[in-house]
Amino acid sequence: DAFVRGLVTELVSSAGFFVLAAEDIPGALRVLDGCDIDAAIIDIELGPGPDGFDLATALIAESPELAVVFLTNLPDPRLAGKSTKHIPKNAAYLRKSNLVDASELVAALNAVLKSEDSSSFRHDLDSQRPLAKLSAKQLEVLKLISEGFSNQQIADSRQTSVRAVEG
Repeated sequence: DAFVRGLVTELVSSAGFFVLAAEDIPGALRVLDGCDIDAAIIDIELGPGPDGFDLATALIAESPELAVVFLTNLPDPRLAGKSTKHIPKNAAYLRKSNLVDASELVAALNAVLKSEDSSSFRHDLDSQRPLAKLSAKQLEVLKLISEGFSNQQIADSRQTSVRAVEG
């Protein structure tokens, strides 16, 4: 959203970085056309259509050395239908609600730019994150429940029994 984008832009600029900002994927691609960027801070949830993982993949295809920081509300990439395989090597994954202060975002950005160990900036790997212990199947069922599907509808779509869905 515009407010968070503005705060992040101001924070990263004040840390000495030159910043370009965009509100969506088409805007990002327009802003970046002809630019040689070193890093991208990307939200995962970008509304209908492609998500932040898709944007990161497109940007890395153009610039394989691109450093990426995902800044998101999602505690787990599986909630966006992706796995940790969709997170580029040495990228950071920061949950907005887990950030203690703004310096953590700048530290994560510096770590991925310098190809340092970014594991301390991978909130998606925290074993205490919400829903961490759920399997992919359980997350799929939970997502269908949140979309208002009945147990019977979920069982039909997953080609299983209602009892399995309830379990």
